[in-house]
Amino acid sequence: MPLFHRSLLPINASRKLRFPTKLYAADSRLIAAKGSPIQPTLESLKGKHVGVLQGSTQEAYANDNWRTKGVNVVAYANQDLIYSDLTAGRLDAALQDEVAASEGFLKQPAGKEYAFAGPSVKDKKYFGDGTGVGLRKDDTELKSRV
Repeated sequence: MPLFHRSLLPINASRKLRFPTKLYAADSRLIAAKGSPIQPTLESLKGKHVGVLQGSTQEAYANDNWRTKGVNVVAYANQDLIYSDLTAGRLDAALQDEVAASEGFLKQPAGKEYAFAGPSVKDKKYFGDGTGVGLRKDDTELKSRV
């Protein structure tokens, strides 16, 4: 049975696992009300309230790049609390993983009045090159099938 581990790339040689290739880009996106002019830029977000998941890479990025420059970054224990405050108007936007945002909120009834705001937030320091699957280094058969 293969051993799988999700990790941001790049991976260094000292790891016990081999990461043969990037599976997908781990994009982070801002969500806001449809028609909102909000963009994932400091100029657009200054003075706004942006929800992030506590302990996430999105929180680290927002704290380091936005909080110190006038954006009110609000951390939440779970994503449902962010959605609740977003729909109640207590947040102007939320920053999160694109797939989680799409599947967990935007495609749900509660998210029908919301959309992605602007392009993906990309920064290798926080989000890496993408997401990969780790395989045991000595499992050449499995590697050949991936």
